[in-house]
Amino acid sequence: MGWSWVQVLDGAGFFQSIAAHAHGIIHHWPFFTRAEITAIHAALTITPLFSTVTIHTDSQSAIDGLRLCATSSYSNSRLYYKTTNFELWAIIEHLISSKSLSVTAVKVKGHSGNFYNDFADSLANSAYASSLTIFLSDLDQVSPHDFILKYDDI
Repeated sequence: MGWSWVQVLDGAGFFQSIAAHAHGIIHHWPFFTRAEITAIHAALTITPLFSTVTIHTDSQSAIDGLRLCATSSYSNSRLYYKTTNFELWAIIEHLISSKSLSVTAVKVKGHSGNFYNDFADSLANSAYASSLTIFLSDLDQVSPHDFILKYDDI
């Protein structure tokens, strides 16, 4: 499944405001929500310390997950294991905390003519054919815990 992110600079003009972008693919349990979370993880990984980040997404699940990260709700292990894609959210929570990031999420309507959202979608869709694709094969193996949950050797 493909994922992508687009960095937009405020006030730089319409087409000139795209500062950077990346896209890639994930394996193991592909699902659209997992792709959205992976894109957030990839973007926050390269975000400088003490930055203020606004994430525009068409995924309400991603927004809800980011809200939980902002409140450090994953420190409650019971909630942590009940959350879909808990490992990815825990990694994102750790990134936000360790980099002292201020992260907010804004909901945009998908497939509605929003240039940046449509561009990000096209990047994600083209990830398999691009030579610049980032493959996050080990993302499932990253965990804030001393053990990794597996099913059927995956």
